[in-house]
Amino acid sequence: MKYLLFLFSLMIGADQSKTLTLTTEDYPPFNIVDTKAQKVSGVSTEKVSEVMQLQSF
Repeated sequence: MKYLLFLFSLMIGADQSKTLTLTTEDYPPFNIVDTKAQKVSGVSTEKVSEVMQLQSF
């Protein structure tokens, strides 16, 4: 998990002019996809969101 967050921080800092698309799977409790609400939640999702906020992305 730490390596994944590190890679995200490298990708975000490299070039901020590009669009970043993240793909996930339904793997509770790490990622949970709610198809009705069109939202993804879970432990991994929260960590990725924190990294994105820290990088001002």
